[in-house]
Amino acid sequence: MKRALSRLNVRMVGVGLGILSILVIITGTLIEHGIQFEPLAVFRDLWQNVGTDLGSIAITILVIDTLNQRRQEEAERQRDRDRLTRQLASSVNNEAKRAAEELRERGWLLDGTLLGVNLSEADLHDANLTDANLRGVSLRRANLQNVVLRGADLRDADLEDADLSNAVLENVQIERLNLNGTYLRGVKLEKPLGSRWDTVIALLTQPARDVDLSRRDLRYANLSGLRVINGVFLETMLYRARLTDGYFSNVDFSSANFWGAVLRSAEFVNCRFVNANFHQADLSGARLLGAHLADANLSGANLTQAGLQNANFSHTDFTDAVLNYADLTGAILTSERQLRFARSLRGAVLPDGQRYDGRFALAGDREAAAAQGFDLHSETGLREYYGV
Repeated sequence: MKRALSRLNVRMVGVGLGILSILVIITGTLIEHGIQFEPLAVFRDLWQNVGTDLGSIAITILVIDTLNQRRQEEAERQRDRDRLTRQLASSVNNEAKRAAEELRERGWLLDGTLLGVNLSEADLHDANLTDANLRGVSLRRANLQNVVLRGADLRDADLEDADLSNAVLENVQIERLNLNGTYLRGVKLEKPLGSRWDTVIALLTQPARDVDLSRRDLRYANLSGLRVINGVFLETMLYRARLTDGYFSNVDFSSANFWGAVLRSAEFVNCRFVNANFHQADLSGARLLGAHLADANLSGANLTQAGLQNANFSHTDFTDAVLNYADLTGAILTSERQLRFARSLRGAVLPDGQRYDGRFALAGDREAAAAQGFDLHSETGLREYYGV
């Protein structure tokens, strides 16, 4: 509304000045020649000024038209850049790859057009991003499998939780590159990414045997699917690392730090976790058959449907742990009191092979039962909720 009023005001001023100029010309002519005058005489008086003014107006019109055309062309280019950037962020692979190709053809993949853009969750697998300027770009959770990033500028880029498996990262610029949680299996490198990530890549290249990664820093490392046979991870830092679907046989993780780590559906055979820290770790569906977890910290851990048969839990801390449907058959406890501090045990099988019957009245079970409409104060409600 304000813009329309502004244009109207400018127009009115222009019209007013035009009328005023005509009145000035008429008045001047009358003063100079009187009521009866010759048009030719008037033209002789005005031709030089009128000719100059018309020339100036023509030049002004041409300049304004050229500037408007340039603005329109730049606006069109900007619309194209915005459109292609949106398409590059697409979760539809063919659309994202077509956008990458067109951006390259128009020179926008290399000139900084993409600086700092958000490409989170884009599906760019198999895309050619050679020499791309991706500085400061967010590629969180993006699918970058088999992507070619040879010579790309990835400084300050965020690839957290992205999948870079089998990607080509030769001759890339990687200063301050965030690879927390990035899946790096099969990545092709020309220069090191840093000790932590080079270790991760080496581990994921093939099944690891007889490895010693004691006291190594593997924070945020995505080691999903990792297979290790006969290894030592003493005091290894695995804070918020991912070992989903991994397989570990005869590995010593004593005093390792798994704080907040994700170990869903991982399998541990004859592994030691003495004094290991699993605070708030996700072990749902994991199998730790016969594992040695003496003095381990499982506070706040999620052990839903975990296989814990014959595991040693001497002096293990279960405070606020979720053990719904976990199987503790044959497990060794210092005392039953340890489980009294858990958050929930619904459906769990206790060391004696009996299903948990609600005897500890755990807070998490009570809250879940109330939310689902079970009355735990009645015998019928107890049996229905705990399945006993």
